[in-house]
Amino acid sequence: MRNQRGDDIGVVDAFCENLDGKGLTDRIISSRPDVLGFNCSTHTFLDVIPVLEEVKRKIPSVVTILGGYHATFASENILKGYPCVDYVLRGEGERSLVQLLDCIEGRVSIGEVEGACFRENGQVKCRDFQLIQDLDSLPFPARDLVSRVKYGYTHQGVPLTYGRLTTMSTSRGCPFNCTYCSCAALSLKRWRPRSAENVVEEIEGLNAEGYEDCVLVDDNFTHDPKRVERICDLIRKKGIDMRGPG
Repeated sequence: MRNQRGDDIGVVDAFCENLDGKGLTDRIISSRPDVLGFNCSTHTFLDVIPVLEEVKRKIPSVVTILGGYHATFASENILKGYPCVDYVLRGEGERSLVQLLDCIEGRVSIGEVEGACFRENGQVKCRDFQLIQDLDSLPFPARDLVSRVKYGYTHQGVPLTYGRLTTMSTSRGCPFNCTYCSCAALSLKRWRPRSAENVVEEIEGLNAEGYEDCVLVDDNFTHDPKRVERICDLIRKKGIDMRGPG
């Protein structure tokens, strides 16, 4: 998004910074954003709402946006039941968030925003979301925006990761339809990979920046075994010295 717009962007990882509702609310209010976006899951949704309500009370002009799995599947109920939420963006947000910000500034109409759910004349309306097919076209994550957070995993006080840690996604979606999993619904049962070359380019950059561990968060990393082998071959060829905790 930063290569498409000139916004001043801040990211808060409330979970990893161990912020409670008040701490997160205070952080947001102190920065006085024009637009506030939340990625929320089902188990965090009821914690997000009081934060949004308080922020709206203190900064009435702020535009609030929800995205993520829970927001995607409960978009209409959220907009009907929670006035503190102005918009819901369903599906993947790399394109639609830019479109929505352009809409807020009056450059495009809300009808042009992919996956947008909004209120109009007392009714909730939603646009279909579109999957991003060419994942190689997306820029690498702006990890500098969360550089203050020290990521890692522990179990009962025992560290499971060592050194500087990050996560990355080399593909999106899953073609299967397991009843306990929401991945198929969000990805429309389509698996979309990044190329092995694009994946290893990011890993090589992480290695150069001093990252030592990398956790893959794909829905289905091994769906194409030949792609996995190509990634491994390129990592060996380039002499990248990193590990993924297991």
